[in-house]
Parts: sequence; structure tokens; C-alpha cells
Amino acid sequence: MTARSPHARPLPSQLLVIFGLGSVLLACSGNVNASAKAKAGSDGNAESSAEGDAAWDTLDESQSEEQTSAGATLTAPQAKGSSGASEVALLGARHDILLAAGAPTPCACLAVALGQPSSPQFSWTGKRPTIDPNTQTIIALSSEGVSCTEAGPGASYMGYEKVSGDVIVRVEAAVAGRPVTQGAIIPKPGPGKQIYIQPDGKIPYGRGKGGEPRCAIGAGQ
Repeated sequence: MTARSPHARPLPSQLLVIFGLGSVLLACSGNVNASAKAKAGSDGNAESSAEGDAAWDTLDESQSEEQTSAGATLTAPQAKGSSGASEVALLGARHDILLAAGAPTPCACLAVALGQPSSPQFSWTGKRPTIDPNTQTIIALSSEGVSCTEAGPGASYMGYEKVSGDVIVRVEAAVAGRPVTQGAIIPKPGPGKQIYIQPDGKIPYGRGKGGEPRCAIGAGQ
């Protein structure tokens, strides 16, 4: 049994009615506020959704596959930019280029060709890159099938450097078990300057035909 305080008295029925009406009014007010908030939220969501749909419609026909492959949502301006012309490839070694047979041999023990990606002197094992023809050129080189006075492991592209406007392409000895690199995208030399081949160390590949320490091959095409 619940103990009652000796001073506790039952509430009058009038007060009970008032409290009951207050509860009903509070409940109704809560429902009205909740309904209003829900309506506002619904209107706000509808506006946001409409904006989102409009943005997606801009991408929908041509860019939905890009969004999936990129793994992230693209905005309309980003997607439009990504669907434009192919990006210019970066400078540096290319492992997807081969020098075609019959290329000229301007240097000792080495066949070399310069040109644009579409040149018939190049063979691509992957997608042919896009370069800036005003500032870049392709170089491909190979010692395969080239007569040489010295025996060696073969030649491989090593890297390039710019010196006083000239472009110096370095060639190294191929290493057994490692892929041979036959070409690269390199910068064009400055006005009146040259592209040179220079061997790394005492290897024969890339010297001048008269024994010069490096071989001039042109100004870039």
C-alpha cells in the first residue's frame, strides 16, 4: 500500500478539468508546430532536391559514366571540363613507345627519331598521347639491330636535362631483368639550340660518329 501524507487532500474536480484541458491544448499546439515544421522541412527539401536534380540533369546525358568511374560526384563545370579535349601529357619517360624499324642512326650504336606522336617512326603499345607541339616533342631510341664496334647490354633511355637552352638526353646501359625504355616526351630546345644524346658513363651508345662525347640530333620536330 502507498502511504499517504496526513495533510494530503484530494484535488477538486474543477482543477482536474482545467489540467485536462491544458494537456489537450498543449498536445494540439505541439501537433500544429510539428506539422508546420514538417511542412517547412518538406518545402525546403523540395527546393534542394529540385536544385540537385537540375544539376544532375546537366550531367545526366553525357557525364553519368564519368561520375561512376571517378568514384565521386562531379559538379557540372567539372564534368564539362573533363569531357573536353584530351589533356596534354606530362614530360618524361614513356614505357609504351617503340622505335619502328628503319629509323636513322645519327649516333654511334644507336637509332634515334624525333617527332610528333603520330609519326610512323613510333609504335605505341597503349593509347597515343597528346602533346603540345609548340613546346614538346617525342624522342624514341634503340640499339637493337644497330651495328656497333663494341659489344654491350643495349641502350635504354635514362632522362633529360636542359642546359643553357639545349636539351641533353641521357642514355644508360640496359640492365638484365628490367624493362628497356625506348622513349620519352621531352621539351623542345630554346631558339637556335639543339637536342643532344649523351651516354651515361663509358657505354658506346649515343656518342658522336667521330667519337664525340655527345651526339647532336636536331632541334625537335
